[in-house]
Amino acid sequence: MEDLEDGMVVEQRDGNMYLVLAGKAVRKGRCNHIDGYTDDLKWEGYTGGDIVKVYRITPESLGCIEDVFIKSNLELIWERTETKKMTIEEMRQKLEELTGEEIEVTAWRNLKAQTQRKGNETGSRRSFC
Repeated sequence: MEDLEDGMVVEQRDGNMYLVLAGKAVRKGRCNHIDGYTDDLKWEGYTGGDIVKVYRITPESLGCIEDVFIKSNLELIWERTETKKMTIEEMRQKLEELTGEEIEVTAWRNLKAQTQRKGNETGSRRSFC
């Protein structure tokens, strides 16, 4: 939050863009107080208000105040990176794509039970944590 400076443009998760000025993030008809954001630039109680991108205005591209929110007039200086969430099927497909091999996903409980049964059949005992 302390890294936000006057003249920067922020983009929220909901797509709204704001100009940072005098401790506020402002746009036509709206403003947010900068202290409403947490240190990791999230807006408590509304994930759509989280800042996901921060831009620097390229001064030579400005003609009027409305030009501030045109992305071609901005230089991206920070972007939020988040953990990608995937289903088991999406992970299987990605593994096949990366390895070029067909992948069959086996649930851990089933694998554990199968291995224990095989161990009992051969007389060996395996321990799983």
